[in-house]
Parts: sequence; structure tokens; C-alpha cells
Amino acid sequence: TKILRRFPAGEQHQLIEWSPDGAWGLAYGSNNIIDRDGNILIRLPSVSFANFIALPEKCTVAAKGIYCAAPKNSDGLTLDNYAKRAAYTLDDIYFIAVNMRERLAEAKLIFASEEKLPLDAVNLQLGQKNLYLINRYDQRLYGITL
Repeated sequence: TKILRRFPAGEQHQLIEWSPDGAWGLAYGSNNIIDRDGNILIRLPSVSFANFIALPEKCTVAAKGIYCAAPKNSDGLTLDNYAKRAAYTLDDIYFIAVNMRERLAEAKLIFASEEKLPLDAVNLQLGQKNLYLINRYDQRLYGITL
């Protein structure tokens, strides 16, 4: 179910990806999990480095959590130079389990990127038993068995 609502004047505009049941959504840019009214339910845990920002092209929302590609290092990285492909990242892949009952989110590393096989993951898509992604370094499709 898609929900459309008008943002109140002065409220920060942000992209929100909703859970399959529509009960909660990931507010990209703020790293918050919110309810339908925009109330913050959970702040995402820091993964990989303290300045991690969830980006739509590097995350996907599933029924029980969020899969995100998080750079190992953010030194010199800006959203602008990343979008222009002037910078690439070396990403680890995390599953962030969301427990709405207890209002907790816990990050678990599911794939660690290595310099000999660098991974700059975008377009994450969840299959039945795999997480699919495109590696910006070689533009190839990869799958991680879950």
C-alpha cells in the first residue's frame, strides 16, 4: 500500500521507503525509521563508520529489516562526487534487523568487501534466497546467498 501525504511547511523533505506491510518506513538521509505520521520510531545504528547515511541506491527495505551497502571509509566522500561517479566506495553489506515491538534495530554484517575484489554496491534487490546488486566498479550483477 502506498501512502501519499503532504509535508507540512518547513518540514525537511525526504525520500521514504516503506516496509511491505506499510507499518514503518526508512527515511533516507536522516537514518530514521518512522511511522505513517512521520514520528521517529527508531534511529538506525551506526554501521561501518559513524557518518553512515542510508542512500536509496544503496539500501532496500524488507519485511523484517533493511539491507544496506555501507562504505568502509568515508574520508573525502561527498554525496555530490559519489553521484557524479567521481568517487567510488568499498562497501560492506549489512542486514539491519528491525524489531518494532521493542523499537530496536540491530546491524549484522553479511558480506565484507575486499580490496582485491572491490564492491561499490547499488540497486539492491531482494530475491527469495538472495540479495542482488550491481557493482559500480564493473557494472555486473552479483548475488549474495542469504
